[in-house]
Amino acid sequence: MRDRLQPGDEESRADLECVLDGVRKVREIVRNILLFARREEPVLAKLDLIDELCAALSFVRGLMPPSVTVREKGLDPYRGCRVAVNKTQLIQVLTNLLVNAAQATRGTGTVTVSAERIEPSAAAADRMSIAFGRPYLSVAVADTGSGMDEATQARIFEPFFTTKPVGQGTGLGLSVVHGIMRSWNGAITVDSALGVGSTFTLYLPIASNDE
Repeated sequence: MRDRLQPGDEESRADLECVLDGVRKVREIVRNILLFARREEPVLAKLDLIDELCAALSFVRGLMPPSVTVREKGLDPYRGCRVAVNKTQLIQVLTNLLVNAAQATRGTGTVTVSAERIEPSAAAADRMSIAFGRPYLSVAVADTGSGMDEATQARIFEPFFTTKPVGQGTGLGLSVVHGIMRSWNGAITVDSALGVGSTFTLYLPIASNDE
């Protein structure tokens, strides 16, 4: 219908854009509910995480407001580092975190994506419920938004918990991300401070040659 509009019919075009935006939101809600409800084991493949991350960044940049800057930091040294993930789910995880980060800046700010190879201590591994004694590739998504208090951070991965206004969030996005990371034997953490911003960090086990 939008494509058949007469040139200059901006009022109808604006109305149809509202309809399309609503349909997209409904689609995302249904998609998240289905992902949350399913308990199927994902099909994993060993992928170059940095290559996949850069591809996702290229896609998500088109969804960002022009006033939000997306920066890459320290990614190149880890090219070739492979992790066992599901490619479709990986794009969903990264898109969710990047779009959330942009929204946290309220349309103006910076989102920084960085990577690091780490071997968590026994205490850190226990806290995140991941294996101790193996290397992980961490991917951090940091924003310069308003940040969260400790009470919000404690609940941020709970299903249906959201800080967004009614009608703008389902509270399922981060819980789905949390579940996906668990199915990959990985983890996600959050570190935030009011007035400073938030950093969500993914921990993905590096795949060895015999895995």
